[in-house]
Amino acid sequence: MNVLLTGATGFIGRHLTQALVAAGHRVVPAGRAQGADFARLHAPDDWLPWLEGIDGVINAVGIIGETQGQRFDALHTRAPLAL
Repeated sequence: MNVLLTGATGFIGRHLTQALVAAGHRVVPAGRAQGADFARLHAPDDWLPWLEGIDGVINAVGIIGETQGQRFDALHTRAPLAL
């Protein structure tokens, strides 16, 4: 199975990546390092290129505190709703 994993480099995402790969799945990471900026991906069409060939999606993006570029609403609500 091809799995799009948002937040793949975070604490939870790292462990999910290991478990998924160990189970024989292909993980496609989607994070800032790969160009997936949750602060900007707020429309369903923004996610279409990320979903090509994907069988399942796991959202493991999360922040504990806001910064100028990372806001709760954008990362925890708007981007996941669009996805």
